[in-house]
Amino acid sequence: MGRWGYRASSNSPPSDISNVADSANLTSPGLFEDDMDLDIACTIMKSLGVNTEKWDHAPIQTVNQTDMLAPQGSREHYKTKDYSKQLQDEIVPSVRAKFDANNLGECLMTKSLAKEGKVDVVTVTTGEYKTIILGALMMRVGAKINEEDLQHLRDLVPKVVCIPGTTWALGDVGFRSPGKAQFLAALDA
Repeated sequence: MGRWGYRASSNSPPSDISNVADSANLTSPGLFEDDMDLDIACTIMKSLGVNTEKWDHAPIQTVNQTDMLAPQGSREHYKTKDYSKQLQDEIVPSVRAKFDANNLGECLMTKSLAKEGKVDVVTVTTGEYKTIILGALMMRVGAKINEEDLQHLRDLVPKVVCIPGTTWALGDVGFRSPGKAQFLAALDA
């Protein structure tokens, strides 16, 4: 299992999403490059019964660099070498340590698996996709994931809707093609 990465090994969003008004030039986003994935990443810990308020860093901080709706100053900060160093040397190790402590990551995977087969009526996302997002967050920081859970993540991929291009927000219910490819590559790394 490899670490989660952004396309082109970047800590910042692809340059072609900077002009939201020019949607004709948008590429299909990968994981954590659209609102739904970021919304799930923001809420998944709480939905699984974990309060991260007292953590030094939360899992969302490892992927929020792709939020094209973040203030311009934040997006510029995410591109700096200082932030990249902080992400690598402080944020990612801190979140990894939390996932690995007392097998929290494994416990979260078990809780997430129990929610599969259900649809969140507010976000119109499946429990299966939320398990994939949790797995991607854990891979992003290099947290321990047992082989059984890795295989389960592989088995989930064909069960989740995959949209080949861009879509309206209400149709945003699963993978986009690049996100699916990223996730499968990370599982096999």
